[in-house]
Amino acid sequence: MKHKKIWMGIIWVVFILLCLVNRDKFTVENIINYTPNNTLLAILVMLLLFSIKSVSVVIYGGLLYVASGIMFPFPVALLVNSIGTILMISIPFMIGKRAGKSILDRLIQKNHKLVVLRNISNKNEVFVAFFVRIIGMLPGDLVSMYMGASGINYKKYLLGSLLGLFPSIILFSIMGMSVENVDSLPFRLSLITEIALVLLSVFLYNTIQKKHRN
Repeated sequence: MKHKKIWMGIIWVVFILLCLVNRDKFTVENIINYTPNNTLLAILVMLLLFSIKSVSVVIYGGLLYVASGIMFPFPVALLVNSIGTILMISIPFMIGKRAGKSILDRLIQKNHKLVVLRNISNKNEVFVAFFVRIIGMLPGDLVSMYMGASGINYKKYLLGSLLGLFPSIILFSIMGMSVENVDSLPFRLSLITEIALVLLSVFLYNTIQKKHRN
């Protein structure tokens, strides 16, 4: 069992290194070019990419949302992106849950911004998961690992995370759907709304930081 864990760890390290070396190839255009024409296979490939994203900061989740919006009809894109998001936030959560609370301090040392989670961890679990996703200023994979390790209820974590991420899922899917006409109203409204969400995220994050410093 111990040797199996070691080999699994080696495989993941090699895999992540390969992703880092080829990080410039993870573009919307390349994702679409290397995705099969068969709809079912294309969906499976996209879900695989979401799974890869869950343990790698190399791939930006927004690119996957946009790629789905380009390749599939809007309802299908929403479904693929929603299932992909569940995979993306569940895999690192389960890794953290298995590792246990002993890794919490190490995760904070890896990214000091995660201290925000410690400061609000005594709140409602659904709210905490929703809040950290909606502000979007924290690395998603580390957030998921931290919450898994902290012992938060998975169903509450999943519900809160999906509620927090769903605005971006919708907006990026619309942008992908209308990317051939960037002057169109749907594209512009989606882009403006996403920018507004980013600015709101920065404001909320800075507000929380100032509150806890004081």
